[in-house]
Amino acid sequence: MRLLCVDLGSGWGGSERYLVWLMEALRARGHWVGCVAPRRELGPACDRLWLTGSRFKQLPRARRLIATIAAAERVDLVHYNADRAIHLAPFVALPKRTARTATKHLTKSPPKSPRDLRTRAENRLTDFSLSGLDCCICVSQSMLDELPPAARRRAVLIENGVPDQRPPGFVAAGNDRAVFLGRISPEKGIDDLLELARRCAARPPPQRSWTLAIAGTGPLEERVAAAAASLPTGVLAHLGFQSEPARVYAAAAALLLPSSHEGLPLVILEAFSWGLPVIAYDIPGVRDVVTPGRNGILVRPADGVDGLERALDRLFGTASDRAELGRNARADYDARYTLERMLAATVQRLESVVALESR
Repeated sequence: MRLLCVDLGSGWGGSERYLVWLMEALRARGHWVGCVAPRRELGPACDRLWLTGSRFKQLPRARRLIATIAAAERVDLVHYNADRAIHLAPFVALPKRTARTATKHLTKSPPKSPRDLRTRAENRLTDFSLSGLDCCICVSQSMLDELPPAARRRAVLIENGVPDQRPPGFVAAGNDRAVFLGRISPEKGIDDLLELARRCAARPPPQRSWTLAIAGTGPLEERVAAAAASLPTGVLAHLGFQSEPARVYAAAAALLLPSSHEGLPLVILEAFSWGLPVIAYDIPGVRDVVTPGRNGILVRPADGVDGLERALDRLFGTASDRAELGRNARADYDARYTLERMLAATVQRLESVVALESR
């Protein structure tokens, strides 16, 4: 089987890591894999990489490039990874019997205001694009549920998975640190994290039952660094970019993720693999994996920082309860979120689509 993967993301995050794992798994099965993408980092995972731009002004070139490659390389399937690439799918002329599939990584963005016409237009474009595919892989149930009927009939749920990086015999640190890992940008709830840190600092030291750490890079990183430097020692740690996130998980007692928009975050699954409970806002995608009272705590977005603060006090109030949530988190990882399970199901689905198209 010959496949061409398309990714037009401008950053390096969960969807790009997913694509690397998928292309490596496809090649391990003996399939030829090409890739059209803006990042050279994807090159080692595929047989051939064609570089292109990532912004919408570059899409005409990407469209022509995909059509040309699909014909010249006689590919059996073109796989679009994430929404930016998915939006391109209906406008690429592919040879007859070339299948089209996609992996959708995010739920629909809620409009920011009644005048937010751009988000509404992008959501409509997503629905239109998905409806013409042979198969759409959704990584969360919330994502599958929001598809229009035409797309849902050809969609399948394959939940995300991540590698197990926890070493055998690992014993949790048992400290008071709740950590955030991810892009340091507004939609990740960075302002809420900084307000939590200020509230922690305002408490007398004996009442600081939890502390915060923020790892990652992004447009708000300078604000995080300034806050960490100005607050009392130990309240907020600014960890910056982490080439080995395992060190962050190993030194944490919980994951804190106050995002306003997600798909099925890999960072939650990674925390589960380390046996860490999760505190997060109750939003689509997140609620598909975080079960209150079992592996974490969900907070209503309307409750904001007040709700997050109460959840942290509750989680760090009783060590035995926190340990039980962590054990359940690890059990859920073993049962549902291993990388091997996700890749086996995804490769099998793509192979079946090609087999059906070639009949």
